[in-house]
Amino acid sequence: MTIANKPDQIKKDLSTFTSLCAGAAARAEDLGDTGESDPTTWLFGAGTGDKVVHAVLSVAADTEALLKEKLKNLDTVEQTHQITRVHVDEGRTLKSDLKGHEHFGNKDGISQPGVKDFHREDAGRKGFRDNHAGTELIEPGEFVFGHKSEQGDRKAPAWMKNGSLQVVRRLRQDVAGWNKAVVDGVKNFTGNMDADRLGACLGGRAKDGTPLAPPCSAVTGLGSDRNGFDHANDPIGRHTPWAAHIRRTHPRAFAGIVGKKPKNHRLMRRGIPYGPEFKGGPDDGKDRGLMFVCYGTSLEEQFELVQQHWSDDDAFPPGKASPTRWSPTASPRSSASSARPRSSSRTASSARST
Repeated sequence: MTIANKPDQIKKDLSTFTSLCAGAAARAEDLGDTGESDPTTWLFGAGTGDKVVHAVLSVAADTEALLKEKLKNLDTVEQTHQITRVHVDEGRTLKSDLKGHEHFGNKDGISQPGVKDFHREDAGRKGFRDNHAGTELIEPGEFVFGHKSEQGDRKAPAWMKNGSLQVVRRLRQDVAGWNKAVVDGVKNFTGNMDADRLGACLGGRAKDGTPLAPPCSAVTGLGSDRNGFDHANDPIGRHTPWAAHIRRTHPRAFAGIVGKKPKNHRLMRRGIPYGPEFKGGPDDGKDRGLMFVCYGTSLEEQFELVQQHWSDDDAFPPGKASPTRWSPTASPRSSASSARPRSSSRTASSARST
């Protein structure tokens, strides 16, 4: 279906996509993007005039040579069609011992959702992906329009079928500051607390990906393979603190609303490190971080809910056996987000697909 030259029809079709139409800058305050993260500090996504981002392009390749070839072809396309490049970030898999990790040194991308009818189901545990401990299978419509979702079908115009909503966030990482904060934080504890243990408590996993959470049942494997847990056997956060990153962004058994355990808040996330590797010691002043990229079919029920309510809301969870359930109808704040991707006109990546 071709509607590229029908702006009024596009506007009408997208009228129910509240956050997408509002734009990232308009949703910044609700998402906690204030102070040093205020839109006035953004490198892209909050521009006006010729600085407005109209398209996001992620370019991925398995080799540097192939990446350069693709980018050279895009240079020709941009020049031919007078496309202005607003911003470019080069993301790459980190090397040596940090391969598969982000700049803080933590194994990244472990708990991705499985997709029904795409990934093979575990014959011994229905509803879970084969050979991926703890990975639930989610209906494809949660990530791609035009397919069954967890609560039916998310409505979208026909021209969006087999497409997704994409969110891009450029997250700068102060590695030296993080390392210092963890070391200094140990001073507030007694007993056998050390920097490695405190860092794991803040993240929810050891740096190699081993979760602090005990498995729901006997699970073979080591490190990140021991991923079959849902926190149901740890209601007060004795093993994995409620403040831990993985528990705030994916609360598992405690993610439900009104006592249920819906799966329609999962994100298909791909993280891409950018900037040089940190060599240790004091801050070197170099810009490095993570390009947060996720895909879904509802900004409000997926990215925004995770960012605004699970991650940023002090009332979720309160840290007790029966945490307060957040309800969209009772929220005092609008469920608004960085609707348009905070993105570049081009994001280059080698050896790691986005």
